[in-house]
Amino acid sequence: MTTQPTLAVKRQAPEHDAVLKCPSVAKTPRVYSLGATKVTTRTKGNLAGADAYMSYRFAVVCPRTTSWWIFDRRYSDFYALRALLRDLSSTTDAKAQQIASGPFPRRRLVFAVDNRSIVDERSEGLARFTADVARLVAATPDDRKGDDVGQLVGSFLRAPRRSEALRKPCSLPHDCPICLEETTAGDRSLRTACGHSFHEACLVKWLETEATCPLCRASATHGTLN
Repeated sequence: MTTQPTLAVKRQAPEHDAVLKCPSVAKTPRVYSLGATKVTTRTKGNLAGADAYMSYRFAVVCPRTTSWWIFDRRYSDFYALRALLRDLSSTTDAKAQQIASGPFPRRRLVFAVDNRSIVDERSEGLARFTADVARLVAATPDDRKGDDVGQLVGSFLRAPRRSEALRKPCSLPHDCPICLEETTAGDRSLRTACGHSFHEACLVKWLETEATCPLCRASATHGTLN
């Protein structure tokens, strides 16, 4: 399997206009689109010699669990989740049914997988769908997260366990190492698993091209909120 450089997508603000309304806006998860990468796989029996698809990458920031993480999924994964939510939620969860019946990037049978307009359309629509799903998880009581819908969306989002989010603590620096501007207590800031802290907007912008810590270059795919 081979991957090609990430295709930058139209710059977006985090998705806030979800179907679900959390009790506190401050606790509402935020989702950022980090781009899409063309992946080519060799498939037996394929006369063309290879199959290709776009892998869409998102960063999820969840104040309720004080954690953030990155995950990758292809369009067909989102499409399948939506279908499963529709089947399961018809009898178990009205909020999940809202998500399953809400806006979603339409399926196209024939197109170039790296068509820019389609990639942009899907990145925006899938970010909104991911925000809805993340809010569903955040709004689900702990005693219900083991039910069918809770397990399904939790597995899909690939959220790290709290114990994995931070390996070593680090005090909050006075300046963000990326923009060199002062970091104050009221700023949104993220901490990587290696212990370094950055403004949320600065780190998300960095993660669009590098899934590493800007300071020590350790892998940066999850962490905590400061």
